[in-house]
Amino acid sequence: MDVARLEQLKQDLLNGDILKHRRLLVGLGLFLLAFCVVTLAGGYMLVTHAMDDNQVAAQRSTNTPSQVALLFEGHQPNQLINDIVFLNRVKLSPAGDASNVYYAGDESQKLLVVAHGSGAPADEAVANVMGTLRPVSAELLKKWKLSKDDQKAVKAQGVYLEAQSVKVPKGSSTLEKK
Repeated sequence: MDVARLEQLKQDLLNGDILKHRRLLVGLGLFLLAFCVVTLAGGYMLVTHAMDDNQVAAQRSTNTPSQVALLFEGHQPNQLINDIVFLNRVKLSPAGDASNVYYAGDESQKLLVVAHGSGAPADEAVANVMGTLRPVSAELLKKWKLSKDDQKAVKAQGVYLEAQSVKVPKGSSTLEKK
């Protein structure tokens, strides 16, 4: 565009001659308004859909007891050191004379659990446990006051669960004798 044409458009704007094209301006304004509304509505729908947690809760899997044997299946225990572990509805049995040391699991496969903080049961119980697998050392074995046989078994396994959270579900504080 040359300077003369720009001056002519400027004069048209100042004199109001551009209002001759009212239909075009109204149409353009309505188009822009519709575009903004559609963009805002579409954006709102996309954001709410992205934030919507529409996953089906798997009630069956959350109430399934964890099997300690499956934790080590396909892995050497020393490969799992520093891994975070969640055990769901696992049987905890007191181990040794320390008040915060337990065995998780059944007789076929047991894992030593050292509970930190409150919430650990006094007797045998079914609990949900979350913690980190740590390597076993001779000092810790002495600290936990385990029997000689238990010390050998724990040392052979090579890891224990340092539990940050032990939660006993309501209604199952102690195991019922069968």
